[in-house]
Amino acid sequence: MFGPTRFSDYYADEIKRLFIGSLLISTLIFSSVQISAQNLKERDASSSKIKTHPGEIKTGSVEVKSVPSQPVIVETAELRDSAAKKAIFSALLSLSWPLVLPVMAETSLSADEIVSNFLNQKQAIKVTEEEWQAVVSQDEETLVRDPGNSNVKVRLLFARGQIAYLRGNIVAALTAFNEAIEMMPDSLLGYVGAGNVYLNNHLIPETIESFEHVIRIDPKMAVAYKTLGDAYSYSQRHEDAITMYQRARQLGYFGAELNNSLEKNQAQLLMSEHHWQQALSKLYYLAESSPAVDIYLMLGECYEELNQKISAVQAYTKATALDRQSAVAHFRLGNILFQKHEYRAAADAIERAVTLDPWGIKINLQQARKRRQEAVSKLLM
Repeated sequence: MFGPTRFSDYYADEIKRLFIGSLLISTLIFSSVQISAQNLKERDASSSKIKTHPGEIKTGSVEVKSVPSQPVIVETAELRDSAAKKAIFSALLSLSWPLVLPVMAETSLSADEIVSNFLNQKQAIKVTEEEWQAVVSQDEETLVRDPGNSNVKVRLLFARGQIAYLRGNIVAALTAFNEAIEMMPDSLLGYVGAGNVYLNNHLIPETIESFEHVIRIDPKMAVAYKTLGDAYSYSQRHEDAITMYQRARQLGYFGAELNNSLEKNQAQLLMSEHHWQQALSKLYYLAESSPAVDIYLMLGECYEELNQKISAVQAYTKATALDRQSAVAHFRLGNILFQKHEYRAAADAIERAVTLDPWGIKINLQQARKRRQEAVSKLLM
């Protein structure tokens, strides 16, 4: 992602050892396969032995006389192959172990560059765990030489927090980020890390507080405004979200994700002001560029308000196709079908909605049951 790997002489030696070890292991495996095949042949041969007279057994052209009082050691295939195995194991053990390359970040960038790229991103990028491991390794080496360097200590905590977060260990990640904040409150690293964790766990007030700290420290950090826009959008503060997205764009942030988020919040703001037709023009674009359940639910709502029932049915049907587990989509589809006097389809859609949301978390359960009962009653008339 960030350029070719730089191998030192140490890594070259490690690769040589790995190649030799792999070759020997492959030989051992091949030898084991040969032993298994030889054993099968000898078992087959044993089953066809013909006894000629006491003390003598013929097996093909080989004749072996048994002398009970004098044990005879015969060099069998097993013994020969066992000796070969021992020789291979001896060769393997002579190598320095483990025959595994050390953890090596596939990047030629310094710790400063990796963190800077992450903080100054102008569109969504992914920094890998290996790259954060490179930051950890470089910073640990730096602290051996300069144990009092607070900036490096904070960056090390930030990198460890990022690794924990990528591994799904939210507690460890937040612990590292909060330690970074306590160690250096004027550094934005801890706030950025914690804010991202909060946003991805839908802790919106905490997300907003964290990124407000960030932009106070660095008012020109484009990705901070983009993330604040996401938090405001999630909390239905569409006007604030639009302001943040536009500021992020002014600072150079770009990409389809930003454009779609901006268009969606503009459409939602227009809908809140009952500008249904204007909202539709933005939703058409989103349905083409980024089709999603919420976009088709918004389209359906606009069509309902404009009394375009057939288009509303089509929009809600598309929403149920995109997500068959959406109770909201099925409920809205059932309601519009009821208005079109399609009572059987309405009853089925609302029943599906109730089944998907039996506790009424997403839909008004009382209203749904009442509407379904009305549809069933219409069918019985």
